[in-house]
Amino acid sequence: MKKKYVFIFIVIALLLGLVFFFLNREYPDDENTLYSIKFGNTKLRFEKYDDALGQNQTVGVEKSTNRGKTYEKITDEPILVSKEPKFIFINKKLGFAISKPNLTKSNHYIGVKVTQDGGKTFTDGKINYDNPDIDILTIEDVPYLEDEKLKLPCSIYQVKADQSGYEDQKLTFISIDDGLTWNLEQTNEERYQQIKNDIDKEMERYLNFIAPNCNSDNSGGYLTHKDLVYNNGYDKEKLLDVDYKSYCKAYIKYKCVEKGKWDWTTTISCKDYTDKEYQDWAEPFESKK
Repeated sequence: MKKKYVFIFIVIALLLGLVFFFLNREYPDDENTLYSIKFGNTKLRFEKYDDALGQNQTVGVEKSTNRGKTYEKITDEPILVSKEPKFIFINKKLGFAISKPNLTKSNHYIGVKVTQDGGKTFTDGKINYDNPDIDILTIEDVPYLEDEKLKLPCSIYQVKADQSGYEDQKLTFISIDDGLTWNLEQTNEERYQQIKNDIDKEMERYLNFIAPNCNSDNSGGYLTHKDLVYNNGYDKEKLLDVDYKSYCKAYIKYKCVEKGKWDWTTTISCKDYTDKEYQDWAEPFESKK
């Protein structure tokens, strides 16, 4: 009698195991799936729909909530990518489609498409990079999160410092708006010097425009960050601090040192840095949220 109960127990256990297996079965991707990832009970994938001219293909995002058994199309309008794309979803909402690794200056380095609504719509991310000696920016891999910052690994092929040949230089871009814009990651010292250099370029343009033939009477004055932006149309984004969220303040004292020649001193004050000679003459801009 006991053997009979043991046998029944084994049969029931096997049946329950089979039921559990089929209820929790993960269905494999099909041949047109280019990338897939699972977040909890939600599975997202980039699916190829058709080939296109110029060695391209149309793709879209699809979603499954039954372990990949069935999918629903999410993307309103399929996007165009090359035959060598890269894809990633950081979370259920934020994802990227990189059409091809090499982006050109002539096309404004366009090629990183971002979705912030789970694949329903895509937008071209803007990569801010200004290097007159470089025409091609290579994306090395997909974006990733590090220290709560979204980063994009890239590289350029440039002439060595000693002019002996060419070399690859690694670059990292960061985004604080979930991939809509990308700025070159810099050390604090590099960033603060870049801010000053940009202001100096603006001052040269500004002073030569308002008074190209100044008199050598030491006449002059001062400008602040708000004067540059509100009166001269200076791009406020050039004053972004190293965190790319807050803004640096500026104080520029200028004078005419001789006829037709201007001179000025640029000082800045940022979140964690202030020049010794800086004077606080204006309120800061509001930080980005």
